[in-house]
Amino acid sequence: MEDREKTISFIAYFFGWVSGIIIFLTEKKSQYIKFNAMQSIIFSGVLTLIYIFLNILSLIPVLGKILSLILHPIIYLVGTVIWIILLVKSFQGEYFKLPLIGDYAEKYSKI
Repeated sequence: MEDREKTISFIAYFFGWVSGIIIFLTEKKSQYIKFNAMQSIIFSGVLTLIYIFLNILSLIPVLGKILSLILHPIIYLVGTVIWIILLVKSFQGEYFKLPLIGDYAEKYSKI
């Protein structure tokens, strides 16, 4: 595993779906980089959609606000922990595949 692959994969996760898209569209050689970029796109895209849903949920009086207040910190903590794991694993050069998301990332990142 080249240092270039580790560094670019790390960057793909670091800036979320934005860097994932840029790296995915520009990478032509490394399957490892394309996989990590696609996994970054899907993971951070799903997190973005969850946050949008929680914000809409919080507009519902009382019950929506309570659920949002409970779920938001949990999602934030879990998302941050997974993001850090992805950053570390990619920088170490390990092929780390998230359940479900990793399957889609493999499918769509074939060179």
